[in-house]
Amino acid sequence: MKNIYLRPLIYLVPIILIITFGVNYIFNSENSDGDSKVTNFDINQLSVDSFEDLNGIRREVSASSKVIIIHFWASWCGPCVEEFPQLIEMVKTMNGDVVVYAISGDSVKSEIDVFLKSFPAAKELKHMHIVWDSEKKYIQGWQVNKLPESYIYDSNKKLAKRISGAVDWSSADAKEFISSIIKK
Repeated sequence: MKNIYLRPLIYLVPIILIITFGVNYIFNSENSDGDSKVTNFDINQLSVDSFEDLNGIRREVSASSKVIIIHFWASWCGPCVEEFPQLIEMVKTMNGDVVVYAISGDSVKSEIDVFLKSFPAAKELKHMHIVWDSEKKYIQGWQVNKLPESYIYDSNKKLAKRISGAVDWSSADAKEFISSIIKK
């Protein structure tokens, strides 16, 4: 009689273990909290030392700023539109400790120009650079799968956090996180 109840357990236990480890792997492989597992997004490993802004000026990605944000967006992306003024305000208030490379995934440059008419400060800020990824090479290099998407790096160009989706850059949590990187 005992063998009858043991047989289903022999089959179920390995299945439960496989499912448990599989689910754990899927949720941990997304990794949006900057663990050392996500090394393929380090700027140095991607061999990116500069970006060309909309004015054709090469902007070097340097360690002169304590925080480097690579931010992927598009003019047609609703959450990107909501978050853009918060990024601008953050750059203004951080006094050069944060530099943002806002990389647009728009297909046509004129769409970016129209978008930026609503946010003229973005083009005027010394520490915010608007980049058009016309060939989608940065989007592919960073494996962007959702807009907006942001990569936050410390002054050593090491990934501190990957954020997929919109974030409130003006929130206390965001400010505290950025400040913690600046203090390092």
